[in-house]
Amino acid sequence: MSELVVDGVVVDLGGADVLTDVSLRVHDGAFAVIVGPSGCGKSTLLRTIAGLIPARAGRVELGGEIVTDAAAVVVPPERRGVGWVPQDATLFPHLTVAQNVAFGRAGLRARRRRAGKALRTTDDERVLGELLELTGLGALASRYPDQLSGGQAQRVALARALAAEPRLLLLDEPFAALDPQLRGELREDVRTLLGRLRVTCLMVTHDQDEALLIADTVVVMRDGRVVQQSTPVDLYRHPVSPWVATFVGEAVFTDGVATGSAASTPLGDLVISPPASGPVTVMLRPEQFELAPEGGISARVTRVQYGGHAALVHLDSEAGALLARVPAGSIPRVADVVAVRVSGSAVAYS
Repeated sequence: MSELVVDGVVVDLGGADVLTDVSLRVHDGAFAVIVGPSGCGKSTLLRTIAGLIPARAGRVELGGEIVTDAAAVVVPPERRGVGWVPQDATLFPHLTVAQNVAFGRAGLRARRRRAGKALRTTDDERVLGELLELTGLGALASRYPDQLSGGQAQRVALARALAAEPRLLLLDEPFAALDPQLRGELREDVRTLLGRLRVTCLMVTHDQDEALLIADTVVVMRDGRVVQQSTPVDLYRHPVSPWVATFVGEAVFTDGVATGSAASTPLGDLVISPPASGPVTVMLRPEQFELAPEGGISARVTRVQYGGHAALVHLDSEAGALLARVPAGSIPRVADVVAVRVSGSAVAYS
């Protein structure tokens, strides 16, 4: 078991709180992603979990074992069974790919010795061979780091971390320096590999779209706090605040007056969740706006942002500025007058 529990963690650096009452849970074998603005404490949280930064309060539990407890228990970083892959691969330049990956077994050997268990050489050779193949590095085993592309170097860093058979893998923006196409390919390969190996993983990214694409659970941070942890679908459809709504995607807001599960708005009567009473702010996603020749409120197209499979259409309407996401086959032209209808339910904030 390698479930991660962070409960009420407080970290101060230089006399100022960087993390304030941070709590989250990552189930055994799950892939969790942390997102948030720069400076919100994402990387500090990873370092605290790894044992590189002490907590002033709270606890960190890994696989049922308390590894950080501000009151008493602290397990040193090298004994936590935590793997780390930074943004920069930081490979040993004088070692080949195979030797870099093999270096990751050193930490595992030390942990096994302390537990009175030894690793056999044949075990090392088998695991290293499997890792090189699983990460697509089999044909590159004899190359040195200066002979690798950025994506290949990150694969080596990942294989080296996995060679230690960690209970938890921490990824600190591992794809940030890669070009978009390579980033997407490596991201999917890594997600598939970790799912196959059932490795519990916590990754930091500044790319909200990336988080929604690959995570089992997304942790949103702001000003040193966790403001929401949800599945990607629930986070996108039911953000806990207008700030979270705009941080994880495009959103349209309008005022309304709520009575239970309905609200009267300039866009018409809408179904809302959660139920409310009185004045509310209502949030809708762009894909909830349907454009038609007639049958809704009138709007004029002011701008079109083409995105290949779909387009974001900016509209000026009697209800104010709107934003619709429409399929590529039905994109209107600037200055067209269209009718706008709303589908689905809206999120209401009191």
